[in-house]
Amino acid sequence: MINPTGQDIVKLKLYEEQRGECPYSVSTMDITRLFEYGYAEIDHIVPRSISHNDTYANKVLAKATYQQKKGNCLPLEFLQGKERDNFIVWVNNSNLRREKKNRLLKEKITDEERGEFKDRALNDTRTMSRFLLNYLNDFLLFSPFLTGRKRHVTAVNGGTTATLRKRWGLTKIREDGDLHHAVDAAVIACTTQKMINDLSRHYDHNETRFLNARRDPRGEKEERFPQPYPFFREELMARIAPTKTQLDIAIAQLSLLPYTQGEIANLQPIFVSRMPRRKVGGAAHKETIKGITESGEQVKKVSLVSLKLDKDGEIAGYYRPEDDVLLYDALREQLIKHGGKGEKAFIEDFYKPKKDGTPGPLVKSVKITEKSTLNVLLRDPKGCVKASADHDSMVRVDVFHVAGDGFYLVPIYVADTIKPELPNRAIVANKPYEQWKEMDNEDFIFSLYPNDLVFVKQKKPISFNKTHKESSLPETELYEDAFVYYKGTDIAVGSISLINHDNSYSKRLGVKTLLALEKYQVDVLGNYSKVSRETRQSFSR
Repeated sequence: MINPTGQDIVKLKLYEEQRGECPYSVSTMDITRLFEYGYAEIDHIVPRSISHNDTYANKVLAKATYQQKKGNCLPLEFLQGKERDNFIVWVNNSNLRREKKNRLLKEKITDEERGEFKDRALNDTRTMSRFLLNYLNDFLLFSPFLTGRKRHVTAVNGGTTATLRKRWGLTKIREDGDLHHAVDAAVIACTTQKMINDLSRHYDHNETRFLNARRDPRGEKEERFPQPYPFFREELMARIAPTKTQLDIAIAQLSLLPYTQGEIANLQPIFVSRMPRRKVGGAAHKETIKGITESGEQVKKVSLVSLKLDKDGEIAGYYRPEDDVLLYDALREQLIKHGGKGEKAFIEDFYKPKKDGTPGPLVKSVKITEKSTLNVLLRDPKGCVKASADHDSMVRVDVFHVAGDGFYLVPIYVADTIKPELPNRAIVANKPYEQWKEMDNEDFIFSLYPNDLVFVKQKKPISFNKTHKESSLPETELYEDAFVYYKGTDIAVGSISLINHDNSYSKRLGVKTLLALEKYQVDVLGNYSKVSRETRQSFSR
């Protein structure tokens, strides 16, 4: 007896629709193993990463090995040779609906189709905008206008705001960071009914001004484009200056205009507020399932170029060489000829030798074992360990400070949230998990989730690099110290990934020797305050 999930029901429905056959391997699937972990999986015909299509018409049931090999390709992009021919025959002879057949036999996705996927997403956005407009009109209570106006909520055409932005000299370079959203907000806020009326009058004036040439051959002067208020653009550019240099230039320009020194001194640049992601969700482990030996080592396939010899002259970590001594000896001999370096030994294709010395089948990869305790163990219904997989989603990182020794990071993964106790080993750069440092809970200071605001300071200025290569900003920006947002942790070297408030610059920074690492909370208006020492929180099971 099992309690079927919605996914199980879809699996069974697809199994029956496909007459119990896997379309990619064109082989029968065992219904008694249908709900067995790692046997059969639902596959999106046109990958979701491209189409965002999760409908039933875009799904088939396939054996897990083929589903994993397919990746983010179309079926006809990954199937080759006889398998491809058998697949085409299977689809044509199946009872599937024409829509699904067409998807299965699709050979490639054109740029035009990719654009259609994007347009579809934009149409969904427009639908949401109309819904929100009606919702605000129907359910929000507004104070009466002093002027007697009745409409409190209006919809503005995107073309209008685009025109205003352009005519006000506000360029949009998305790669320069997220402050273009603030510019959009400022433009929309200034697109009042009065501004739209002024815009109409402006166009009317300029379109008809030469009709008066009979009265005055010189015609009337072209009217200046309406502004929300004098020097609107100059002030806005000062508020969204992404770097200190650009802010200094903008302030210098304002000082030449009729702004008082007090007004300029009170001018505060925008600080982007980001919502921390504290939701515990995501995949518990990577999709690639690895074997595991009795001693707890992971078994994985690697390309030949990654092979190397150990200190005893054997292939490091080679899994069960006794299973195919002929192949192992040939690989080892090839490595010895090239100084034990796989990248030199296997530049050209390597063929397994036959007993008579003639070339046999092409060998691209072999199995090796590696020590790995930072993984997820996969068990059968009886609780026996059958395989393992690498951790996937990191929920948070717990920060510890040891007096006289610096800061330490303890990563917490999705799989850790259902364990009786939280992990207590802190990252030691370039060391395996068993050599990581045990932490004392008394040294815990706070937990960091993605988009938490932190203050960092080190002995020398911190050089941040621009986030996007296409950005028009300078390549680097120096900070004596910085308020930045935490994005993630690199467990290999014990560093954290950071972005400045508007995501125009980013940095990976080692934490061990930082002079300061403090956590702040930020409200929706960008005001921030320091967080005091936290109590380490476990997860409800």
